Amino acid sequence: MALLSSWNRSRQKIHSRWPPDSIQPYTRFDYISDPLAVCYIGSHVYSQLHFHPYGKALLCVVSGRKKVKLFAPDQTKFLYQKYNFSKITEEPVDLEKYPLYVNANYYECEVNAGEMLFFPIYWWHGVDTQEFTSAVVFFWNDPRRLRWLPPPGIPWHTPLLFEIASWYFKGKAILRKLASYQDRS
Repeated sequence: MALLSSWNRSRQKIHSRWPPDSIQPYTRFDYISDPLAVCYIGSHVYSQLHFHPYGKALLCVVSGRKKVKLFAPDQTKFLYQKYNFSKITEEPVDLEKYPLYVNANYYECEVNAGEMLFFPIYWWHGVDTQEFTSAVVFFWNDPRRLRWLPPPGIPWHTPLLFEIASWYFKGKAILRKLASYQDRS
């Protein structure tokens, strides 16, 4: 199986044939009041380093195992941030291209079948799945995301930019629906 980012690109090709109202961007969870569950099934996949800007997540491995590197938000300066992703897209990390990564402190663990791992808001993580594994990740909002400044390492404007983007896309969706109703009249 290809990298998760390649999978997302192939998924976008499929979604380009669907009507716009049937698609919700996969990086937005602000419209969800209840937890969202996403199932991941496959092998030989590495999800590049990223953090969840909207809330918390709980990784539940059903079968197989996943290796996880977890970085505190104050390690951002070593992770080459681009929005809520890192420019580092693979393991092992190319230290000539990303020399600051050597200074990053992280926790490394293996999550086996029947085990769970909690991801706090803004904590960076990369997940490596070598053997066939099935897992469910539960996402839910952290309502404090705009009421407190992000932890050290995450720029103060990051939550605000994600919130503005979500309002923008939500507004565009509402305008599209209004336009479709006007077309029917």
